[in-house]
Amino acid sequence: MHAVRSEDPVLRAAAELFYARGIAAVSVQDIRSRAGVSLKSMYATYPSKGELVAAYLQRTHEVWMRELRAAIDAAAPGGGPSHRQERIAAIFSWLEAWFAAPDFAGCGIANTRGQAIGERSREVVREHVSQLEQLCVEVAGEEDSGRTLLLLVEGAIATAAATGDAGFAIVAHQAARASVLR
Repeated sequence: MHAVRSEDPVLRAAAELFYARGIAAVSVQDIRSRAGVSLKSMYATYPSKGELVAAYLQRTHEVWMRELRAAIDAAAPGGGPSHRQERIAAIFSWLEAWFAAPDFAGCGIANTRGQAIGERSREVVREHVSQLEQLCVEVAGEEDSGRTLLLLVEGAIATAAATGDAGFAIVAHQAARASVLR
C-alpha cells in the first residue's frame, strides 16, 4: 500500500519510487523527473528529501489505516465483541487481496526499517505501529489477544513480501483463530 492516490504529483512520484526501490535508492532528481515538476517547485513544497520521506510515510499510514478500518467496518458494521470473528476475518481477507496485487512489495512503512530516515519519519513509523496495535486490540477485544493479532498481521505482511505468496494471509488467519479466538 503506497500513497499513489495522492493528487500531489511529487508525493505520488515519491511514493511510487520509494515503494518500488527503497528510499536510499531514489534521488531527488528521480522524483522530480517522474513528477514532471521543476526542482524549485518541488523544494517549495518539500525543502528536503527527509521532509518528502516523512510526507510519504504519513500519507501511506493514513491511506493504509483508513482502508483497513473500512474493510473491518464493512464486515461487521456494528462492531463490538459479538463480531470479533468477522472483524478478524476481514483483516486477513483485506491483507490477502493486498498481497495478491501485482505491485505488492510489502508494507511501505515497514520497508523503511533499517534505512536511514529522519526523526520525523521514525515518529510516523512508531505512530503507525501504535495505531495498528490499538486497532488490533479493539478488534480482538483485549490487550494480549490484540498484541498477538498485531504480530500475526505484521508477520503475514513480512512473509508475503519475502515469498510472494499471498496465502500467508490465510495461514495468519488460521493462527488467529487458534490463538486469538480461542
